[in-house]
Amino acid sequence: MAGVPEKHKFVIDDPRKVLVVRDRGEANYRETQSVLHVPRPISTSVDSNVLDSVANKLDRALISCFLECHNKFVPRATFDEIVTQQIVFQIVSNLQGYKDKDSTTRHEIALKIYYGDHNQGPSRKLLCVLLQIERVGEFEELTQQGMSDDCLPLLMEQSNIDREFRLHCRLHKGKHTRINGFRPYVREQFAQWSRRLTPPFIVWEPDSKHKHYVLEQGDPLPMVRDDGDGVGADGMMPEEGGFSEVTRVRIDASGGRFTDHAVSPVVKYGLYVRSFLE
Repeated sequence: MAGVPEKHKFVIDDPRKVLVVRDRGEANYRETQSVLHVPRPISTSVDSNVLDSVANKLDRALISCFLECHNKFVPRATFDEIVTQQIVFQIVSNLQGYKDKDSTTRHEIALKIYYGDHNQGPSRKLLCVLLQIERVGEFEELTQQGMSDDCLPLLMEQSNIDREFRLHCRLHKGKHTRINGFRPYVREQFAQWSRRLTPPFIVWEPDSKHKHYVLEQGDPLPMVRDDGDGVGADGMMPEEGGFSEVTRVRIDASGGRFTDHAVSPVVKYGLYVRSFLE
């Protein structure tokens, strides 16, 4: 904050104390999962029903955020269980642009989608977003335009010229032209599913800087009600008076990493969230 005396700065503006996280914690999640992300043997058999099967599993995997039942997300661990290296290979083998290639080439394509390479990040979630909105045939062209999981979620922004809502990539600005060739309701579906598959990954470590996560309005938080001891079956804490209710919640098990090296590898935290009633 240029021109503002040091004593009047907010703590959040102090880079010595605060780390601003703009990728929703994606880099931290990949680091956490790097031990598990190793190439595994892949069967070359092809399942012609895999597209519908994966789409249905992801639909059923959706869970609601604790205070906004319409705002849903797929837990990261569940997504990893559904969309394995084998499944990515199966999807690739069913896509028009890839299915005529030999199995070795399809295997290489699947690994690039799963892991990314030195030129481009992984694109497994992008593949599934397109699958969920029935536009998976557009995958090859979109990745050729540089789109990957690093671009997600795409944001809906209204044009000042024609007032139409278009998808915007925070990394590449207007580079992904094909995506905005979709009909408006399809673009809206894309934005919705790109958020559902990229819930923030929250990291806390006792000796690290405070982390400030940059999120957008409507982003799902990976929290669910926690019906722990002393809490009612509905997750509500008894409280008299006022115009608010207090809910005990917990971060989804795969939605964060909370480490305290002096005590134990993982510490479970119970959180209480207050919401105002209209």
